[in-house]
Amino acid sequence: MKLVGISLFALSTVAANAAWQPGSLAIVQVGDGITALTSQSAPVRLIELSRVDGAATGAQYDVTYSGATGIVLTGTTSTDGGMHVNGVDAYLGGYQNLPWNSTSGSDRRVFRMNLLTGAITGQSELYAAIFTATIRASSSYGGDNFALATTQGVRTGVFGDSNTVNVSGSDTNVRYVGANHGRHAYSISTGGNQRVKEIGSSNILLDVTSENIIVAGHAMSKDGLTIYLASDSTSAGGLYRFTRPDTTMQFSVPGVRIYDSALRFVTLYETAGVHQVFATYKSGTTSWAYGFLNAQSALPSTLPDWTVIAPPNTNFLGLGVASSTNELSGTVQLLDWLGQVSGRQVQVTVCPAGSSSVVHSGFTNLGAGGAFSIALPSGFVAGNYDVYCNSTLFLKRKLGSVAISANGAAGLLFALANGDVDDSGEVDAADIDAVIAAFGSTTIGINEDADGSGEVDAADIDTVIANFGAADE
Repeated sequence: MKLVGISLFALSTVAANAAWQPGSLAIVQVGDGITALTSQSAPVRLIELSRVDGAATGAQYDVTYSGATGIVLTGTTSTDGGMHVNGVDAYLGGYQNLPWNSTSGSDRRVFRMNLLTGAITGQSELYAAIFTATIRASSSYGGDNFALATTQGVRTGVFGDSNTVNVSGSDTNVRYVGANHGRHAYSISTGGNQRVKEIGSSNILLDVTSENIIVAGHAMSKDGLTIYLASDSTSAGGLYRFTRPDTTMQFSVPGVRIYDSALRFVTLYETAGVHQVFATYKSGTTSWAYGFLNAQSALPSTLPDWTVIAPPNTNFLGLGVASSTNELSGTVQLLDWLGQVSGRQVQVTVCPAGSSSVVHSGFTNLGAGGAFSIALPSGFVAGNYDVYCNSTLFLKRKLGSVAISANGAAGLLFALANGDVDDSGEVDAADIDAVIAAFGSTTIGINEDADGSGEVDAADIDTVIANFGAADE
């Protein structure tokens, strides 16, 4: 284990004094390094660390509240300050107040920052009169939408709007929320339920209630088959790895307890098939960051490859890795489909919002759970775009006015309707006739097998009839 010291950063109004690098680790640091932290609000800075050894690069952004932008966080709590990074965009929420003041009754704010430039690319004011929940973490939710993990459950909203909507039902005490390659999930630890669940459904990805693990942050691999969980339990704290054979199943319990000391926030970076996992925790006035550079094969009770101690009078909170890959990514749901999803080809097309002029189009194969990603061309111009997705047998669907940066956008979700057997762009009588003509066939891969069951039968006729009259968007 390598122990690394970080030079003390004195907060100022100046942003990064060195170029922020793609692929580096971003950590939320609270405190100015001079004044002792208390339960009052404290200034906030994002600092850049090397993934290799945790060394500070000198790059940093002050995001302390200054009126027009910025936030503060409570100085001694570990429950605020969860950050999620999508591509190069960091999502962070906190209070609108001056440092060293009480946060009681303060308005909240959530913002999105481009880590490579320091530019604020999205911001919403959440006034105390209508939003009383504490923001524990924030994340992307597709396009210009954001999601918040709060004391009152998961709330979603749109940048520029002060309203949020509950999308977690009766679940409260949500501790973390993240967009895991198109899968939006949250961690909940309340009422004896310690789980990771998908937003907008009752789908439980992981249930560790029987293990006495207090769920904190989580991070999921690109293929959806591995999840890393941070637990800040006094008896069962640490970093856990859980796996599953396919994305239709829950993660298997028990998992592997890689590290035995309590952790709060965790993030995952995948490179050449290797899982690099990074985590933070604070205890009293001391805080640490850790790097596990081969987490996918780490044995129980593994020591981190490096440990960084936060400077005096500061604490480490949320963290994430900035990736410069300019791509669109998300999930495609194939409705009324029983066949294999992984490997199925889809086409993604990008047009300026409100225009039919194509600026980019390409094909890609779906991964586990319908996950997809497609590279954008070099020099892609940021703006609002209409994004279309279609696949043979399925109708084309559109996501309107998606905010795409020069580095792309993540968390896109398409639900493709089935039944366009002849690929005409509409489900009509010709499609019904085609299925009837092929009735009883067990030929693999034909469109007439509309539900992908392996046989053309009455269920395929029902599928086409159910979508009769639907057309491409």
